[in-house]
Amino acid sequence: MDKFEELGYEVQFKVLNTLNYGIPQDRSRVFIVGFRKYIPITLRQRGFETFKWPAPVYQDPKKSFEWPDTWEIGTEVSEADYIANLAPDQYQLTIHSVIGNQNELLQLPNHVSFNPYSQRFFTVLEGDVKRKSFKRLHRFRYSPTVAYGNNEVHLHPTLPRRLTVREALRLQSVPDWYHFEEDIPLDKMFKMISNGVAYKLANLLAEEIRTVLDNYNIAVQERTEKIRLTNETINKNSV
Repeated sequence: MDKFEELGYEVQFKVLNTLNYGIPQDRSRVFIVGFRKYIPITLRQRGFETFKWPAPVYQDPKKSFEWPDTWEIGTEVSEADYIANLAPDQYQLTIHSVIGNQNELLQLPNHVSFNPYSQRFFTVLEGDVKRKSFKRLHRFRYSPTVAYGNNEVHLHPTLPRRLTVREALRLQSVPDWYHFEEDIPLDKMFKMISNGVAYKLANLLAEEIRTVLDNYNIAVQERTEKIRLTNETINKNSV
């Protein structure tokens, strides 16, 4: 922060969690946003707002909603009934909302994963995400942080396999039109997903940054026009 200030930037930072923005993943990250100091100075002089953080959609959803505990692997429930009984706006924060339709996922690129190799694929309870590895997601909970590496294995809620690349992309809110080239190794794809920023949150930040820059351009144009009119007035009075 100090280094950016020394280099002429006005900088601010904030910890944002994707879950608060309607993305079914508990992922907290520090975001740092900085503008050259003349930009916010100009905006304040002209009465414009400077940068503001995107407003969260949910306030502390981990505590404000009731979430199911672990279930035995293969537990059968009427998913439609279960969804209907969730609190308003809660379903959007569940794993099921993005990877629950396997028929849809089968039509998309990158719906591939590593082959099962351990008995734990068949024994870990649905929703048991407290272990260091082999965490099985719960259909009707949010995902822990997408970070597939260092033996971190996330299992599909109901199937004896790891998540696919497409499922992981969806947990990062990446649109379905995006896909990796087929010749990229699986481990590389999962690493890039893990190191990425959730698309929807990145987009919200980009929109706020663009608003600042658009307002700065307007402020500069207004100032330039005011100077032009002032000069015209001076020239008329001096004739």
